[in-house]
Amino acid sequence: MTNKELIRHFEKLVQEERRATRQVLEHIAEIESRRAYLDLGYEGMYSYLTQGLGYSEGAAYRRIQAARMLRAVPEVAKRIESGALNLTQLTEVAKVSHQCKQKPTAELFTRLESKNKSASEQIIAQTFDVKPLVAVRQRTQQDHSVRLELSFTPEQFATLEKARSLLSHICPDGRWPEVLTELARQYARKTEVKSRPAVEPKSKPSSRHASETTPATEITRAATSIQPTRLNSNRQPTTDPIAPTPLARRQRGIQPRPARRYISIHTQREIFARAGGRCEHEDPLTGRRCGSSYQPQIDHILPLASGGSNAPENLQLLCGKHNRAKGSG
Repeated sequence: MTNKELIRHFEKLVQEERRATRQVLEHIAEIESRRAYLDLGYEGMYSYLTQGLGYSEGAAYRRIQAARMLRAVPEVAKRIESGALNLTQLTEVAKVSHQCKQKPTAELFTRLESKNKSASEQIIAQTFDVKPLVAVRQRTQQDHSVRLELSFTPEQFATLEKARSLLSHICPDGRWPEVLTELARQYARKTEVKSRPAVEPKSKPSSRHASETTPATEITRAATSIQPTRLNSNRQPTTDPIAPTPLARRQRGIQPRPARRYISIHTQREIFARAGGRCEHEDPLTGRRCGSSYQPQIDHILPLASGGSNAPENLQLLCGKHNRAKGSG
C-alpha cells in the first residue's frame, strides 16, 4: 500500500467515524430523554456509559454534554458529521452555558466552526460575557508542589509563546513549568555572571625568571614532540606507519575534505525573519504549510555535499520533525 492509498483509506475511516459519532450522540440524547437506562439497572446515563459500556469518565462526560447540545440545537448534528465541530467545543459550550444559565444559539456554533481550542474558548467567553479572572492563585499541595494560576495579557502570552518556541530544543515537551524554570535559570545565570567581581590580571613574571622553564612549558613541549601512536595486538603503543601525512594523502590521490562553512548570524536571522520563526515545509499537492514553531532548524534545500551553498535562497526553516523526515527520506 502506497502512502497515497494509506491516506485515502484513513480519510474514509475518519468520515465513517464522524458519521458513527453523530449516531452515538443522537442515541445518547434519545436514551437520556426516555431514561431507558433505568430498565438496565443504572441510575443515570453517566453510570450506564462508564460501567455498562466501558467508556472512560472523560469520554462519557464529553459525549453526554455534546448530546445535550445536539438536542438543544439540532443543526449541530450535521456539523459534527462534517468535522466542522468537535466534542471538546460542544462540551465547553455546555459547561459555560450551564454556569451562566443561558441557552446556546445556532449562530454561536456557526462561529465555532473549524476553530481551535484557544479560539473557541475566546468566542464562548465573549458570547456568554464571562468576566476574565485576574487574581493570582497559589496553593501548596500535599507533595510540596505549588499550583500557580496566572492571567496574562495577549501581548504577555505572545512573548511567552515565542520564548517557548525558542526553547523547544531544551524543553521539547513544551510544558510551562519547565519553560518558565529554564527562563528563570538562564536569567539567574546571566545576572550572576554580570555581578561576579572582575578577576585581577596576573602579574607578569620578573625578568629574573623570564629565562626559566616553567612546568607548563615543559608539558607543552613534551606534548608537541609526541608522535602519533596506535596500539598493536599486544596492546603496546607503536608509531603508526599507516596514518598518512598530508603529503602522503596528496601523493595517493586523496583529496582533503573541504572545511564546512558555517551560516553567519546575519543570514540565520534573515531566514528566521523571512519564515516568521515557523516551519516552511509545504505539501506539494495542497500547498498547505506546516507552520510549526517547534524546534526550528535551518536546512539546506540543496545539501552542501551536492553542491549547495549557504546563500539565503538555498536555506529554509523547518521544524525538527520535518527536518529529520527529510534527512531520512
